[in-house]
Amino acid sequence: MPALKNILSALLVLSGLCTGEVLNAATTVVRIRESGGINAKYFFEPTNIIVSTGDSVKWTNTVANPHDSTHRPLPPARLWASPKLSNSPPNNTFSFTFNKSGLYPYFCQTHAVFHPEQTGTVTVVSANLPPSVSLFDPTNGATFFAPASFPLEANATDRDGNVAQVEFFLGGASLGVSTGGNPYTSQVTGFQQGTYAFTAVATDNNGATATSSVVNVTVISPPAITLGSAQRLQDGSFQFRVSGGSAGQTCVIDAADSLSAGQNLTPWTPVVTNTFPNTTCPACPFIDFTDSATNPVRRFYRARVFP
Repeated sequence: MPALKNILSALLVLSGLCTGEVLNAATTVVRIRESGGINAKYFFEPTNIIVSTGDSVKWTNTVANPHDSTHRPLPPARLWASPKLSNSPPNNTFSFTFNKSGLYPYFCQTHAVFHPEQTGTVTVVSANLPPSVSLFDPTNGATFFAPASFPLEANATDRDGNVAQVEFFLGGASLGVSTGGNPYTSQVTGFQQGTYAFTAVATDNNGATATSSVVNVTVISPPAITLGSAQRLQDGSFQFRVSGGSAGQTCVIDAADSLSAGQNLTPWTPVVTNTFPNTTCPACPFIDFTDSATNPVRRFYRARVFP
């Protein structure tokens, strides 16, 4: 019975990682001021501000006369109208939270007639949150036999828009761009022995980017697998030994009753999966296999080893 050459491949376990972010709202302080002199003027400082959705503005009166902050449109479109603010706590401040983007002009209604200059604007913009991305295939620490070919797969999402692309990197070198959606994929081929560090960079529709955690992959030299010590036992079963693998490597033994033109066309059936043991003997590790099928007229075997 001929010994068959080992067939080597790699087994990957898929896992996902999703990270979240906590965003803190901000408060912008606008002080009510007065310019001195006989023709005093009142103003908001700063007069025009830009905040993000979810942020608050707190108006603080710093002058002797009472003032207010009132949204310019008339009710019911008016969003806020503060009471008259004194110049001493706790009645000298008023706050309003902006939950929708847009332009919000306001004025001091108390002095609208004699001090029309006392106006301001709040511009609310939607903050562009960065996307999130995780490179889940291969898993960190995966091992392959050289020459290694395997897919890179990543999941990416964007909470306030959409993901435009995911680019894969080996160190600082680009391996390609994927725009097809989850999972975003790329293919690497022909990697020789060594250790490789991969990342995925997601870009959203507004240009914000995020980088995945590094996935380290090791490519090792394939073992020389042999099938030997073949014998038929007294009960009619057949036994042989698989040698050449390293401790911890997985071995799948397949059997077939006939060979087609090529091994890939043969109807192989897995009959057992085992792991090379962690031993110290000179000829170890090895796996002894006994086929439970008794007295077969003809049968072929092969061993596939996974790192």
